[in-house]
Amino acid sequence: MLNNEDGSVVAISIVILAFLTVIGIAATTTTSIEVQITGNNKIYKENFYLAEGAAMVLAQILENQADLKSNEFPNPGGGQDVDIAGKDEMNNEEITKDTYWEGDDDKSCEATGLVANNPPRIIAKNEGLAMGSSLDMSGGSRIYEYAIFGRRKKNNCAVVIEVGYKKRF
Repeated sequence: MLNNEDGSVVAISIVILAFLTVIGIAATTTTSIEVQITGNNKIYKENFYLAEGAAMVLAQILENQADLKSNEFPNPGGGQDVDIAGKDEMNNEEITKDTYWEGDDDKSCEATGLVANNPPRIIAKNEGLAMGSSLDMSGGSRIYEYAIFGRRKKNNCAVVIEVGYKKRF
């Protein structure tokens, strides 16, 4: 009776199949999570680079202006003009909130020409004279500082980029 091993191969193979099933389920779960992470990373990078590109577009708009005293400039891609906020109109720490970019208190405009649908948005803020910029006693050139923000929101992922910009007059 003790030497009867009939059916032991079936029991061992069922244990091995159960173990391989657990490994297969774990691998499938890990793979699906990795696919989700990669998709989210793709959306983030797309938003990041479009927000950065929008900020660079606004920096180029400011660079091409001979006089920045009007605080409103034509958008090169058409659409809404670019309005530069004054020093006390915006709080840089709260710029990531949706209220600056969407809704009734929207202070931004679209950066057209970068993508066809859901283009990034831009805001500029005049920070005033840069520290130490008017050392010339003859009243010569002055350096004005601007904070430029680009933002893109897609699929519940919003990215805000801040770029510092200085222009000499």
